[in-house]
Amino acid sequence: MKERDIKPVSFSLQDPFESELLSFATDQGKFSKYVKRLIWRDMEAKKKVKKAPSPANVIHCGKNALNGFVLGQK
Repeated sequence: MKERDIKPVSFSLQDPFESELLSFATDQGKFSKYVKRLIWRDMEAKKKVKKAPSPANVIHCGKNALNGFVLGQK
């Protein structure tokens, strides 16, 4: 049984954008740990995004649902 799964990432040294990404990532310390932290942050951010309510949980009102309300008054 393997203990590690290695995923190589390539960066084009001819592409200024990719070259800058590589330089920045290398400056952060250990490349592998930095990439893992980025993945973790992305996972956590996706957990915090609330899903839209399902159609069954949405209150449906007709076009006259706000009749009787006067906006801008207390």
